Amino acid sequence: MVEKRAIKFDSAKVTRYDRYSDTVYFDLIVKLNGIPQVLKKQFKLSESFEGLRDRMIDEVKEDFGGMNKRFDDDDDLLGSALIVMIDDYEEVEESLVNFFKRVKDKVRQFKSNKSADGYLNMYSSFDNIDYKF
Repeated sequence: MVEKRAIKFDSAKVTRYDRYSDTVYFDLIVKLNGIPQVLKKQFKLSESFEGLRDRMIDEVKEDFGGMNKRFDDDDDLLGSALIVMIDDYEEVEESLVNFFKRVKDKVRQFKSNKSADGYLNMYSSFDNIDYKF
């Protein structure tokens, strides 16, 4: 029997920004067959938007493509077949790029700040970046 898994990207939320390594840590919330799943992800700000987008989509496919494969019947040729589908694929690609752009713009604003006023508030504001797909 062929198993189908439908993945719908729901949202992304930055949990932490490490300014020393220039790494952003975030939670990617997706729905697998309607059930919410939280994936802990990270990226370096030096990576390209398209590269990040492709890497995130590939990682999500791998994460959900490899779990709980069934091998019930050895005689069934399709017994281990698994179809992983991403809903609204083109919109997800565009939304991921927009999320990464938004985070990088926020970091650029933070790095260009020359004033001590509000520095800590600006640094902690990375935790408030939330993006809905």
